[in-house]
Amino acid sequence: MRKRRGAGQILLGGRTAGRAAVCGCAVILCVGSLALAAGPRGSSATGSAAATPARPQGEPEGLHLTLTVGGFELAEVGRAAGKFSLTVDNRSGVEQLTLRLVREGGELVRDIEVPKDAVDWAEEIELPAGKYVLSVSDRPDWACRITIQ
Repeated sequence: MRKRRGAGQILLGGRTAGRAAVCGCAVILCVGSLALAAGPRGSSATGSAAATPARPQGEPEGLHLTLTVGGFELAEVGRAAGKFSLTVDNRSGVEQLTLRLVREGGELVRDIEVPKDAVDWAEEIELPAGKYVLSVSDRPDWACRITIQ
């Protein structure tokens, strides 16, 4: 049941077109938000310069790992050979950690004692190409495989 009323206002079953206009605006806002979140056409999160913040010149690229109550969040990571900053965020609840970095074949690269009062640990290291395992010494199932190419 439509009735014309005044300057372009339409009654729809006793209700004004105002509700329809509000719904239309909501749809436009949702679509616009999705378009903004997607970014400009032709760019991807991995390919755009804006996706990765610029590193100060001379600062090594980092490898950031998080240790949780179930072990490392990432079971396997890879990166290019060379100098980099290795960071472990301890969110496991374990206060005293000894991290062990071992090269494939069993060669110990180093043991890392994380101080009891330090939640996170970071250090600049340089590893040649190869496969490594970073683990917690008293919990060998908490391990992350690192492939250096």
